[in-house]
Amino acid sequence: MKILFVSNYEPWGLVAKGLMPSNHLFGIKEALTGLNEKKSGCWGGIFNDGTVDFIRITKCRLNLFCTFSKYDVVYDGINVVSKMVGVVNKECH
Repeated sequence: MKILFVSNYEPWGLVAKGLMPSNHLFGIKEALTGLNEKKSGCWGGIFNDGTVDFIRITKCRLNLFCTFSKYDVVYDGINVVSKMVGVVNKECH
């Protein structure tokens, strides 16, 4: 399973370094067996059944839906893109 964690700020690096509490990742940190920087500024995690990628989004744009379609789950704990995803999915089905 591939999960995309969406946020409008970047807590994952700070959580991994112990500089911010894990509640900023809304439970994802506790499910992970690893959280690491894949390349400069790009973070990812591993859990038993798959991977998690992290992305910062400040504005929801339609071109992001190509990115979203590559994942089984888009985890949007603070509703950065959820409203737009719901509208587009409703119109597409």
